[in-house]
Order: sequence, then structure tokens, then C-alpha cells
Amino acid sequence: MEWKKQYLKALIEALNPQGDVLQVGFHSHECIQEIQSFELKSHTLIENDPKVLVEARKWAPTVKIIEKSWKNALSELGIFHTLLFHCLSSDQKENKKAKSNVSFHQSNSSSSLHGIGSLAFSQAKETINMVENMFPSLHSIQYSDADIDAFLQMSDPALTDQLFLFLNQLKKSGQISEEQWERAVRQHKKTDEIPEDPLVLFLQHCLQSHMSKGSIASWLSASPTSKHDCPLFFEHIVTHPDVDYQEKMIPLEGREVLVMTVQKLASI
Repeated sequence: MEWKKQYLKALIEALNPQGDVLQVGFHSHECIQEIQSFELKSHTLIENDPKVLVEARKWAPTVKIIEKSWKNALSELGIFHTLLFHCLSSDQKENKKAKSNVSFHQSNSSSSLHGIGSLAFSQAKETINMVENMFPSLHSIQYSDADIDAFLQMSDPALTDQLFLFLNQLKKSGQISEEQWERAVRQHKKTDEIPEDPLVLFLQHCLQSHMSKGSIASWLSASPTSKHDCPLFFEHIVTHPDVDYQEKMIPLEGREVLVMTVQKLASI
């Protein structure tokens, strides 16, 4: 479909490939060609599907191909400036999760609770926006550690993720310092949740061992759901103190697609 090619082009333009490039998953020859249209130092492709590998070798003769799963291959690799991730299982899981969040009356109690949690998550956004509009002076206030502690202790624990999004905005606007942000994360943020989403696992691993300051990563996704509304991704990536997460909705042929990037801001 033409819109898919336009989406791919928009995503790779946002990624602006340069330096050493890591691509996880072949996806298509258009993907390879778009990346290769930039001036690169090297281009590494991780792909372990035998049928896809035949196509990959045809369209990527100059690309270094590693015939392993990304989980097994990453330990052998170094630092990359640009990373593009494509994992079908991750995308399918995200779409399935998004669909399940629409219904709040399923017979399974855990699904119902998840739907209610997503609704509360959305309502928290609206509340924060309302408070900011009512009290514009909040944008110029400098907050102390005691202010942050009181704010988090008085808040509903179910809305912790959204509250950390608000604190992240305060950090970016200079109203709290980097040290205050890191202190709040250490003292108040949940640490017992284990990431299961392949994208979250990939990004965590790469941020720790395969990205340097300024490195940027993106991924292909068929879902238009904002990552701010995905608690697992929000918890481990969006609110990470050394990460700049950006997303932009782009209209293409009667539909909207989401282009997302993660940039490493400092050594972790």
C-alpha cells in the first residue's frame, strides 16, 4: 500500500540515519533502500527468518547480516548511532492490547481492571491539562524536594505513571532539576514490574549497552496509540531521566500514523 511506503519514508526521515546503523528485522526492500539513501558508516541487519534472509541478501548486498535473533545477537555488537527496530510480535501485542482497552465489561476480571486503569490514566491527563490552564503561573514556579514528595504522597497511586509524566515536563521546563527528577524516580517509582514487551526490552538493552549520547532509535508500528498511554513503555522509557522521547502524528491517505523516536541524552 502506498500509505505504508509514505509512513516508512517519514519514519526514516525522522530517524535521520547516520554513522553506524543497526536494523532489527528486514521488513522490506523499501526499508533497506530508504536507510541506504543516507550517508552511513556501516549498516548491520539482524534477521533470522530463513525465507526473509533470501530477500534480504538480494536487496542488501553491502549490508552486514547477522543470522540470529536480536536477543542472541546484541551481546556480540558494539555501539550504534542509529537504530531501527521491527518486531512483528511486539506490534501484534500492542494492537491486541489497544483493542482490549476499549472494552470495560469483559468477563475476565484482570481485563476489566486493566480497562479501568486505562480510563483513569486518560482522565489524569485531562486533570493535569485543566490545572495548567487554570493556574498558568505554575509554569514559572521552582519546586523543592519537599514539594515533590508531598505531591506524590497525596496523589492516587494508580496514577503514578501519569504523575511522573507531569514531573518530566517540569524537568524539561527547568522547574525542577535533573537531580530532583532522579531523586523522585529513585524514591517513588515502581521497580517491581518486569518488562515483557520486546520493544521495551530492546530499548532498555540498547540504552544500556549499544547507544551513546546522541544515539537515536525508532521502530515500525501499525498502532496509532500514543506511548504515553502504554503504562509499561511509559514506566521504563518515557520517564527515563536520560531519554528524550518524541512522537508525532502524521496524516496519510485518510489515516493517521505515529512516528516515534527515543534519543539517549547522557551516559547511563
